[in-house]
Amino acid sequence: MLQQWMITVGILLAYIVAIDVLRVAPGSANSVDWRLFLGLGALPALAGLILRAEMPESPRWLLQHGRFDQARAALSSFGLEVATGELEVSARRLDEARAERRRRSGRWSIGVRRALVVICGYFVFQQITGINVPL
Repeated sequence: MLQQWMITVGILLAYIVAIDVLRVAPGSANSVDWRLFLGLGALPALAGLILRAEMPESPRWLLQHGRFDQARAALSSFGLEVATGELEVSARRLDEARAERRRRSGRWSIGVRRALVVICGYFVFQQITGINVPL
């Protein structure tokens, strides 16, 4: 969720930067402004990249891989104190839920699978065409 929020805020900040540049120099949109849009719009992305390096691993991922001490440290960085026994119980529940999902995954009908392939195709097409760049 944090990653999606950072992307959305970065796009918003890029829009705000573009509007500010056009307010400062409205007549030069065909010469220098497009470079400023791209250059200054990249600053929020760079800030997000730098801040991403400071994020801890996901406690759920750490639990699924049996790294209980690291999961406890990640949770404590969020202000949650848990015992190792609680983490082991949570890891077992995650494993059971994953096994249940695997067991149920064979129940998808052909229509659902076809719809999933079509939607994934649209998502791939959206990324390949670069529609996020103008946004």
